[in-house]
Amino acid sequence: MAYILTSDNIKIEYSSRGEGTPIIFIHGFGGEGSSFRVLDKILSKSFNTIEVDLRGHGRSDTSSEISIDVFASDLNELIEKLDIKKPVLAGWSMGGAVVMEYIKQFGQKDISALVLIETSPMVMEEKGWKGTLLRGEYTKEQFIRDIKIMELDWMSFAESFVREMSPKLDENSLKLAIERVSGNRPEVMSSVWESLMSKDYRSILPSIELPTMVINGSDSTFYDPDSGKDIASILGNGEYKIIKDAGHLVVMEKPAELSRLISEFINNKIHIS
Repeated sequence: MAYILTSDNIKIEYSSRGEGTPIIFIHGFGGEGSSFRVLDKILSKSFNTIEVDLRGHGRSDTSSEISIDVFASDLNELIEKLDIKKPVLAGWSMGGAVVMEYIKQFGQKDISALVLIETSPMVMEEKGWKGTLLRGEYTKEQFIRDIKIMELDWMSFAESFVREMSPKLDENSLKLAIERVSGNRPEVMSSVWESLMSKDYRSILPSIELPTMVINGSDSTFYDPDSGKDIASILGNGEYKIIKDAGHLVVMEKPAELSRLISEFINNKIHIS
C-alpha cells in the first residue's frame, strides 16, 4: 500500500490498481480498504480502483480529533494530492456518511457520481424515518449503552456488532471479521460512533444532482431495504437497486453482482472527457 500525509501530518494508507474512471471505495465502521478486495480484483480490470483506510482504521494513523467530518477532509486531501480527476465515490455503511459529508463540505463539481451501499443519511431513531439502524430499532438509549460498552469492554461490543451485521457468515469467516474489528482502538471507535450517530444529511439529498446509485441487500439486518428506495427518490438524480439474498455485508457476500451493478452504472451514466 501507498500513503499520503495530510495537512496535520497523519498518514492515510491507500491502494490503487487499474486504469480508467477512478472509483474511490470508502469502508464502514471498524473496517479497512481491504474490505473491497474482491470488488477491486473484478473492477480494476476496467477501472482505476482506489481503496482507502480511513484515519484510525487499518494501517492509517489515528489522531486525537477523529470524526466523519475529519474523514471527509482526509478524502478531499487524498483526491487533491493524488490529482484524481472526477472520481466516483463509493461508500459502504459508514462510508456512505463520509461521502455525504464530503458533498456537504466540498460540493459536487469535482466528482462524477456516487454509489451508496447499505447506508443511510441518518441512522438514529426518528418517528416515521425508515433509515434508522437495525431496521428502525436503534434508539438513543441503545446508543448510550453502546458507547459505555465500547469504552469498558470493546471486545464484547466488537463481537456483538459483527454477529449482528453478518449472520450469514460461516464461523471461520466470522472469527476473522471479529478479530479485524476488535483490533481497533476503543477510544477511536467510540468517538467515530458518536460522530456518526449525530449526523443527519437528509436536507442535502435533494441538492445532489450527481448520478447516484443506492444499493441495499434484501436481507440486511442493519437497514430496511425500503429506506434505500426512499433515499433514491429524494436525490436529484438517484436510482435504486436491491441485491437479493444479501445482507449488510453485500460487498463480501455478493461481490460479482455488486461489481456488475457498479460497472453498468458507470458505463451508462458517466461520460468523462
